[in-house]
Parts: sequence; structure tokens; C-alpha cells
Amino acid sequence: HRGPDSIGYEYNKNYLFGHTRLSIIDLSSHGNQPMSDVNGQISITFNGEIYNYKKLRSILVQKGYVFFSNSDTEVMLYGYQEYGLDKFLNMCDGFWAFALYDNLKDELYLCRDRFGKKPLFYTKIGNNCFFSSTTHSLKPILRSKELRKDVVKDYLNIGFVPPNKCIVKNVEKVLPGTFIKMTKESTVTREYWQINFNNHFDNISKEDSMDQIEKLLTNSVKNRMVADVDIGTFLSGGLDSALITALASKLNPDIDSYTMTIPGSGLNEEYGAKITSDHLNINQNELEINPEIFMGLESAVSAYSEPFGDSSLLPMDILSKMASPFKKVILTGDGGDEGFNAYSRYCFFKNIMNKKKSNLSSYLLSFIGNYFWNSPPISMAMRGRYRSQDWIVQNGGVNEYINCRWQLLNSTLLKILIPDGSKHNLSSNNYINDILSKNYDLDERQKIMYSGIKFELAGDFLVKLDTGSMQNGLELRSPFLDHNLIQFLINIPTDIWGVSGKKELLNKLLKKHLPKELVYLPKRGFSFPLQEHLTNLWTINIDKLFEKPLIVELGYVKLSGLMKIYDWVKHDKNTDWRIIRLLFCLISFEYWLREWEIN
Repeated sequence: HRGPDSIGYEYNKNYLFGHTRLSIIDLSSHGNQPMSDVNGQISITFNGEIYNYKKLRSILVQKGYVFFSNSDTEVMLYGYQEYGLDKFLNMCDGFWAFALYDNLKDELYLCRDRFGKKPLFYTKIGNNCFFSSTTHSLKPILRSKELRKDVVKDYLNIGFVPPNKCIVKNVEKVLPGTFIKMTKESTVTREYWQINFNNHFDNISKEDSMDQIEKLLTNSVKNRMVADVDIGTFLSGGLDSALITALASKLNPDIDSYTMTIPGSGLNEEYGAKITSDHLNINQNELEINPEIFMGLESAVSAYSEPFGDSSLLPMDILSKMASPFKKVILTGDGGDEGFNAYSRYCFFKNIMNKKKSNLSSYLLSFIGNYFWNSPPISMAMRGRYRSQDWIVQNGGVNEYINCRWQLLNSTLLKILIPDGSKHNLSSNNYINDILSKNYDLDERQKIMYSGIKFELAGDFLVKLDTGSMQNGLELRSPFLDHNLIQFLINIPTDIWGVSGKKELLNKLLKKHLPKELVYLPKRGFSFPLQEHLTNLWTINIDKLFEKPLIVELGYVKLSGLMKIYDWVKHDKNTDWRIIRLLFCLISFEYWLREWEIN
């Protein structure tokens, strides 16, 4: 996990650093970690990449610094020494989680990248601080393996642990875009980066916007191709990965692309991928996957630092496992939705707000949901219950819409599933409310996009991207998640986005680099058939898993509620997607908990 090219340790009377390395920049032993400066004054263990390290290194060399390696890690050491951490971090383009110890000042710094792609957990016991990329390595020194019950409820409600919380008691996360400075006297958290909402482009035209997007995205791809190993791309049947592959092939015509195929299923992506690879004249590699490999849910879940309820973790794990023997670094089209599809969510919100407000219809829907709740057809009950959220959104506005988007539970499910559920409430997530209140002057589209970046991106998407790949010795890079591109997109005036939003702004770029046949191909993508697995392929394993569930034994959920939800999914093909995902969250939680408690 997070290796396996070398393992190193460094220590003195005040600290001990350990590191498992996946060698990507400076493959020699000079790039091994942990690493110290030539005088032994500053030490670091660094997980991630600094894409512009060569430019920064050149600046530092001009200032008189002498480098022992060709790695980006050493650049961080001397950059801190010259500029201080806050200023130098804002000079860096990349992603990271690292610990830096200043021997002269007796100060420890723990830091994460802007969006939180790389994880970093820590716990304090007395005067000692223990930290790691994963909670699993902290278990031996924790006094208790107890979980926070309020965070368990959060997890079951949204399908992932909020990015500002840790489900393990007495363990915390370093938040994205922040660093923590620890001394014997104090612990201080500092936010070194935040999206700048003052860069308004009120007078920018749509044409200029498209030109700027092309410039930023092209530059992002170029930066992410910096490595001392060969880089490939994941090429699905969609436009996002096709566009990234097209831009990458301009820089490296010999680049390899990798596509997941499952013989005999409707999940294959090779049709759209072949159109792209033929057009670009690049080498397309089809990774043929046996459907039985999807049975490996337990091992995939156990690698996560916290319970994780996004079923796409399994395809991510499988694809990374299949690609890692060929490449150490892969560019992906992931993140395109986070940057561009916030506009689609905004349009969906406006449609709700434009509906005629009707308390009667909302209460009627809620009554139907209550009436049918404990009997078939549960699908009608769920539609009634969740449809009544429209009324909540209409009366609460965009903040309420943002909170409703992620909710899997409602008050009735809470009572059915959670012990003493009647004493709990589904109040809005405080983290979302806090980040929105600090930026109260944002318009509705900006709020939807910003909350997605701070909440869903950091808590769900990036967790899956990093854990699924790194447990298989693979580094994934997402050009769509370049911080300069994201900042530009969030500040474009809403009316620039037009009717179709994402496709309209990318239209010029798509037509320039991709064949028309693909641009106008109906959206396919990879859709994991979760309900089919829950009610068919996985039933034997699930039945055995639920014979004596640990999540019930430890008091996190009620057995009657657990079995009722399982029964609904098995017997009603029209069950609401939220119930299906909730069941997956429970299964994933059970597997994770067994690994956490037993091993």
C-alpha cells in the first residue's frame, strides 16, 4: 500500500518519520524518503507530486541552494527554508500530504493539498503526535478503537464520512488547503489557500471563456505529464477521458490508453474508446475483466481508512489493479463533472424552484409515503417521501437543496435503522453551512459548485480516487481538477454557461480534438449494476454477512431495520436508488468494521 519501491525511516530524540515510496520522480536512491536537508535541520516525509518543481528548483539554485537529488521532495525542503511554508505552498502546483519537522525551531507541520486528494490523519496522546496516510497504521497506538456514533449517522446519511470529521474516536483529519503547526506549547491550524471569488469576469464573452478553458486545461495536462516514468491514460467511452487523452497525445503521440471491457455484459466502454484511439492513432489496451472479479468487495473496502459507501470503489479498485503492472502514473478524465456539471445541478435546482409551490401536494406525497411505508410497494413510498423534498427546497432555497442532495436517510428511516433514532435529527451538515456562511455573497450556481468541491469532492470522489489507486501502487492524476481551472470556472458569469452548460463551454475544444461521431454520441459511461449484484451475485455473501452483523452487535444499527432494508431491495426492482445505496453503505460498513475490529 502506497509503495512498494522502497521503505525508509529517519529519527532522532524528538521525532520518527517512516515512508513507503512509489518512485515517480528521481527513481534513484537519492529520491528515497524520509529526506533531510544537507545540514540535517529540516526533515520531511512527502506523499504527492509538485508538477512545477523544476521551475521552483531553478529559482532556489539561483539563490544559492545546492541539491543532492533531482526529486520534488527536496524542492519542498528548501522552499520552506527560503520562503516559509505558507508562501511556498502557494507557489507550488500539485497535490500532497506531508509532515515536515524543523529541528532548529522544534516545530512539526502537517499539510494537505488544496482540494485534499492526499489523505492525512493524526492523533495526539499526551505530548506526542502520531500521523499517517491511513487510520489503520494508527490502530496500535490508539487507546480505544471506538467509533464516533454521530459520525456513523453522518456516514449512513450521505454515504461517506464528511471531510471535516473522522469516524475513529480521537483521530482527526488535516483539512484540505490547510497546514497544522505543532509545538510543545500549542497547535495552530492555518488555511493557506482558498478559492478567490474576487476574480469576476463580468465582461468576458463566451468565446473568450472557451479560449481560456482550452488554455488552462491544455496547460494542466502538460503539467501532469511531468514524471520519470511512462504515463498512460484511462480511456472510457465518455468525452472527459477522450479529451484528456487527446490533449496528452499531442504531447506524447506514443501514449498508451487503457479501457475496461467485460465480455458478455452491457458495461463495455470499448466502442467510444475505439473511436477516440483510432482518431488519435494511439495504442489502445483493452483490460478484459472477468465479472467474477466484482466479488472482491471485502478486500477493496478494507483498504479504506473509514467506511465508504460509493459502489464505484469496486470498478476503481479493479481498473487500478489491472493497469498497475503496465504504468505507475495514469491521467484520467475524472473531475470533469465536478468542474462543469455543477451548472447542471444548478439548472435542476432552478427547475424545482420554478415549480408551482403547493403545500397540499407535498403533504399528500408525504402521507402516501407514510401509508405505504411498512408494506409494498415501497417504491411508491420512497418516491412520495423523497418527492416531498421539493417542497423543503422551495421553502429553504439553495442551501436546503445543497443539503438535501446527499441525504439517503429521512426521519422514518432514521427511526427504523438507528437505535434511539427518534432522538436524532437530520439537521443540515454544519460543515456545509459554515463554508457557505463564510461566502454569503455567492450566487446560487457558485454555492452549488463550491459546496460540491468542499464537501463531495473532498469526502467522496478524491477518497475513492486516491485509495483505489494507491492500494494497487498506481498514481492517478486528474487534469480537470487543476486549481487554476476550477477557480476560473467558478467565477465565470452564470449566463455564459448557456443552455447545455458543460458541453457548450467545452464545445470548441471537443470539436477541435475529437471526431464528431464521438462528440454527438449519447452519453454511455460505465454504470455499475449495483442492484443486480445486491440481489443476485452477492446474495450468498450478504446472507452470511448478516447472520451475525458486527454493526448490530456494537449498537450502530438495529437488526430489524437492517433486514427490512435488505428485504426491500431484494423484492422491489423499483426501489428508490437511495435505499439501494443505503444498503451498500451498510454492507461496506460491515466489511470495514470487521477489518477494523479484528485485524
